[in-house]
Amino acid sequence: MWRGAILLAAALLLSACSKGPESVATKFTTAGSKGHVAEATELLDPQMKATFGAKLPMAIAAAERKANARGGLKSVESEKLSQDGDYATVSVISYYNDGSSTRENARLRRVDGKWYISM
Repeated sequence: MWRGAILLAAALLLSACSKGPESVATKFTTAGSKGHVAEATELLDPQMKATFGAKLPMAIAAAERKANARGGLKSVESEKLSQDGDYATVSVISYYNDGSSTRENARLRRVDGKWYISM
């Protein structure tokens, strides 16, 4: 009896701590738009980091400039469009302080149980 309860509690704890692709896409967009390059870089697919290296922080910094040109980021919404095994596509809507918004699709890949922004 106790063993089953402990396994159930552990499963619930792990599922509560895991971040789905929507959460990662929202966090990445928010971090990039606010200039938190290190935080955004941590959410990138390790394979991308190995391939593109030093160019990634410059690309993330461009997101901050884009947001600042629109008065700064107000909020972000994400919705999973599809998932096929370890790959997912998420629609990300960014709302800016000047009243404008953008919609982009983000591709994510799951590596060792963790979701990352991918290409």
